[in-house]
Amino acid sequence: MKYLVFDAPALSETFEKRLQFVEEELAKRQLPYAQALMHQRCRDADHLRSELARVTALGGEGLMLREPGSRYEVGRSTTLLKVKTFLDAEAAVIGHEPGKGKHRGRLGALQVKLADGTEFSVGTGFSDALRGNPPPIGSVITFRYQELSDGGVPRFPSFVRMRQDASASPPPATSEPPPSATPTSASRRFEFVEGKSSKFWEVSVSGPEMTTRWGRIGSAGLSRTKAFSDEAAAKAAADKLIGEKTREGYVEKGA
Repeated sequence: MKYLVFDAPALSETFEKRLQFVEEELAKRQLPYAQALMHQRCRDADHLRSELARVTALGGEGLMLREPGSRYEVGRSTTLLKVKTFLDAEAAVIGHEPGKGKHRGRLGALQVKLADGTEFSVGTGFSDALRGNPPPIGSVITFRYQELSDGGVPRFPSFVRMRQDASASPPPATSEPPPSATPTSASRRFEFVEGKSSKFWEVSVSGPEMTTRWGRIGSAGLSRTKAFSDEAAAKAAADKLIGEKTREGYVEKGA
């Protein structure tokens, strides 16, 4: 367990000086469980995309970009930018929740179900026309979300569109990924079970491509494939991620 210090809000200095203060103070105190959060300067758009892909492959939410020379601000700030990757998925509509307030008499939210049986509600992303004539029960919708919770529920889901070519429920729940997402090389699986957390993470390399898959144990999870210059680069990236996951407490299964 590590306590990561990322700023010194009470210090009236630029971000760089505040970060230097944090590092110097922690070095003097030599606290065994506290350390300064590692920062790096963003070189360009490619560097940003690469680091975002690395963090999200580990199950992270995204990145925070700080404007150089900025002061700490309480509340919303124009000098701090959150960068996230939104994911798309599909779910079957199983019910309609009535609207309240300005949406009284119209759709409030859709009750939906994933292929693994997980049920939740989607309440944003609808036009007024759709709230008056919502996707029917039994239809399949595409929604956007940020990440899965420890229980496998999509966080901050938002409606995107209704599938015009599908009206049946998603396929039966399965703990295996669909054939198109199955990597051609053997994958390494790691699991983290502690308290209410019950998560898995897998990685495999096929030629110059690395595929990661993660989610709640017992669910199909989500997957992402990233291409590298060659197989050696893909394996190096996989080894780096494996090291980070094991340091987080994930234990390899079948080793």
